[in-house]
Amino acid sequence: MKGSINFSVKWDELSSAIGRGDYNSNLPYGESSEPAPERNVKRLAFRADQNRLARKFETDLRELAVEALNRDINYDQWRIIYDKAYEEGHSSGYTEVIYYLQTYLEIVWSFLPEIITSSSHKETTGIKNEY
Repeated sequence: MKGSINFSVKWDELSSAIGRGDYNSNLPYGESSEPAPERNVKRLAFRADQNRLARKFETDLRELAVEALNRDINYDQWRIIYDKAYEEGHSSGYTEVIYYLQTYLEIVWSFLPEIITSSSHKETTGIKNEY
């Protein structure tokens, strides 16, 4: 029987970061009562910041997944697993995305270990660390 996935304390730290709001923008959204130009500028800035933080969450989560598996997941494999976990869990928050991702990783680990590669994730992630 092969070893299990190491969902370490770092997963709990990621959940704590979610609870603290580390992946939520602190910028003002722009009130409906504000003049349209100012409101629109605020809303664009808010959305850009929220997108940046969503990319950071995905990058942080991928790093934990690679660490838990003790091997890399190539970009195409990551997209399938992450996108499905995000689709299933995001409406309930990032903690649910983690839950679904862990579930899918366990399935992959249990039944299809050969699809997980050990190629360099720096070349295959497609995720930019610009935050």
